[in-house]
Amino acid sequence: MKKLLTVAFGFSCVALSALGASLTVTSPIGAGSAQMKPGEYKFEMQGDKLVFKSGKTVVAEVAAVSETAAKKFSDTTYESKDGKITAIRVGGTTTRIVLK
Repeated sequence: MKKLLTVAFGFSCVALSALGASLTVTSPIGAGSAQMKPGEYKFEMQGDKLVFKSGKTVVAEVAAVSETAAKKFSDTTYESKDGKITAIRVGGTTTRIVLK
């Protein structure tokens, strides 16, 4: 039982910090000072930065903060303004990451 709780806690921590989450970009879009091409990107919070990776290559690092929404998001989606990502809603969690 103790092992099961440890595993469950580990999975919840992973979900809350958005580790291993992925985002599909369908058209070129900015993230901080970087321009991201269409494709699949992994992202994770590292301290006060959101790091986007394509494979093992870091594509962008952007200052960000994590917020908690009132209910879970069904899919991982991003919000944008003026051709730049402004926030990411992490599917399956209540986490919304706001880029600065």
